[in-house]
Amino acid sequence: MLPQWLNEAQARIRAIRPDRQTIPFYAESWVSQFPHDPEVADLLSRHNAGITRLDVFGLSRSAAVTGAPDDLRRMFLGVMLWGFGTVGYGAHRTRLMLSSPGCLDTLARAFDLLGRDDVAAAYRTIRSAGISMCGTSFATKLLYFAGKGCGMTRYPLILDNRVHEALSKQLEPGAYSSLSRDSAASYCRYVTQMHEWAAAIGCEAHNIEFYLFSS
Repeated sequence: MLPQWLNEAQARIRAIRPDRQTIPFYAESWVSQFPHDPEVADLLSRHNAGITRLDVFGLSRSAAVTGAPDDLRRMFLGVMLWGFGTVGYGAHRTRLMLSSPGCLDTLARAFDLLGRDDVAAAYRTIRSAGISMCGTSFATKLLYFAGKGCGMTRYPLILDNRVHEALSKQLEPGAYSSLSRDSAASYCRYVTQMHEWAAAIGCEAHNIEFYLFSS
């Protein structure tokens, strides 16, 4: 049985096109943090009017196919450019993340695990890697885009603060009290539930994630 909020909102949720949401950004902050970086310069030039999920899906597919460090780095930069948007410190934090030892190796391992449909192991891999400034919000953004790049049907989903808070408010008291943003098992329950709801109302799971984020 669908929760009341989802049943009432299902028509609106089905109409959402998350892949076309355009996220603006401040190019100047990225240039200042990544001077003379050809990959950053190329991303800023290609997406000067803003970057969409669909744009990042393309970067992720390339990374999934080749596994090349340059493609992994480009995908990582695309996720962060989309994820931070106009947040002024985003470029600085992205530089710190990329400077963390083993950052791209960790992302490559996550791609490999998602290619085998092991969301829990991929989650643990990213969360335990010690990537500087990369908490659950951005770890799950990386997993989401990596999963889409791998062509997963039940791909991981973003679980940032806004989605978590909105979901907690929408559900009956105590119904989702076990949802932890720091537990692989809890995260996987969230992903499974969202995909089951999506199948029930005839949309993609990221439509519900976007609805929760926007509510």
